Amino acid sequence: MLGFFIAIALLLALAFSARRVWLRRRLVRLMRALPGGKPESAIAIWSFGDVDDHVRARRCACGGRFDVLGEGSRLVERARLRVVRLECGTCERKTEMYFDVTGMFH
Repeated sequence: MLGFFIAIALLLALAFSARRVWLRRRLVRLMRALPGGKPESAIAIWSFGDVDDHVRARRCACGGRFDVLGEGSRLVERARLRVVRLECGTCERKTEMYFDVTGMFH
């Protein structure tokens, strides 16, 4: 009888763990679906001040604000991208935002 209860407890623990993994993956997919969430959906900007405006406007799924960890450049199929690495100040989730800066240089 004790084995039955232990098995039920283990199954419940596995179910909750699997749900957390599923929710985390879903959240990552949703964040990447936003404009600027991946290189293919990079936000076109005309000044680097626009980067700060977009970062300030973006919120994490938990509701927290993002802090900038760093920035870098990347060339993807003839498009110049500015990649901003972000971390949520509340839940510490890390993500990236992509900006298309090609128009600034042509």
